[in-house]
Amino acid sequence: MKNLKVLRVFTVPIAMIGYKKHLEEQSRTGIDLHIGTSMDDKFDLLKNDNFYKTYRLNIAREISPLSDIRSCFNTYLLINKIKPNIVHSNTPKAGIVSSISSFLSGVPVRIHTFTGQRWITLKGLKRTILKFIDKIIISINTHVIADSPSQAAFLNKEFRTNKVVCLGAGSFGGICFDDKKEIKIPHIALNTRQKLGINETDFVMLFLGRVVKDKGVEELIDAFVSLKTKYKGIKLLVVGPVEELGNKISDHHLKILRHDPDIISTGYTSEPHLYYPICNIFILPSYREGFGTVILEAASFRKASIGTRIYGIQDAILDEVTGLLCEAGSSTDLSKKIERCLIDKNLVEQMGNKAFERALENFDYKVVTKNLLDFYRNCLNEKSL
Repeated sequence: MKNLKVLRVFTVPIAMIGYKKHLEEQSRTGIDLHIGTSMDDKFDLLKNDNFYKTYRLNIAREISPLSDIRSCFNTYLLINKIKPNIVHSNTPKAGIVSSISSFLSGVPVRIHTFTGQRWITLKGLKRTILKFIDKIIISINTHVIADSPSQAAFLNKEFRTNKVVCLGAGSFGGICFDDKKEIKIPHIALNTRQKLGINETDFVMLFLGRVVKDKGVEELIDAFVSLKTKYKGIKLLVVGPVEELGNKISDHHLKILRHDPDIISTGYTSEPHLYYPICNIFILPSYREGFGTVILEAASFRKASIGTRIYGIQDAILDEVTGLLCEAGSSTDLSKKIERCLIDKNLVEQMGNKAFERALENFDYKVVTKNLLDFYRNCLNEKSL
């Protein structure tokens, strides 16, 4: 990978903070790696001068014409300063800004990675605009990646193209199994349970992510409340920030989340590894998901998952093998799948072990990074022919 210079562009630092190992591994292969993203309170957490250079690009998350034009100009200037062989973007707004800027700069290889589509659950003008932006991103870039096979198939069908590909078995940046070797899981599990007031015999269901409607949090709460009437000693652990604008959950569900004694809501955490060890089953009942990296994280702790039968998640979970799939938006079907796990603890353990084996083989960050580097190499070889 000698003389390969790559500029990665994404809207906000938090989009990549969890994938620093992935970025560092790219640098170890000899890639001259550069990062462009917005300056916010997470910017310093992303910086790592030993492996890559980080640049400030203020890219607004929402549509903002004047700000977006300014972002395109600043990205254009950065590209011409760095002169990369490849510009690779992810996140929607960074995708359109990077696509236009790198096209105008004449960058030979322009790549965007899709990790889900915001417009899937939207209606009206906003859906039309966001979908059109994705169409432009696909058109302008020389190569397009989706982080799951089913998402790639969906996009190719939706936009009538064959341009979108998935690398390997999927995943955006993989997960780090090396870190798990250093974690004293039984010790962490005991301490975390004690801190949260969870008994050792309690059956714990874990949700980890943004607490919003699109993540299926309302259905999860409804399913849990229903199961509580039938089963004792069950807990719902909700780890993640509760968003109170836009896609927020209803006031009814928010009240339950905050006041039900068997639902524990921790808010945002920078240490998710503290919570996976204490759960019996991981649950992600999302309406839209590019892949569902949290499912792989749970698998790395030998935890089976319940997710929705949508593109992305159906690649992260092998139904009846590494977890269970339910219908999106159905608290009844979700409740049935959770109940199976409550009744059959052996099934849960077997699925957790198989989830671990599959994740280790296909989704370790070194495997995912190699897939990406091979793709970079092939893209450059195509341009040199």
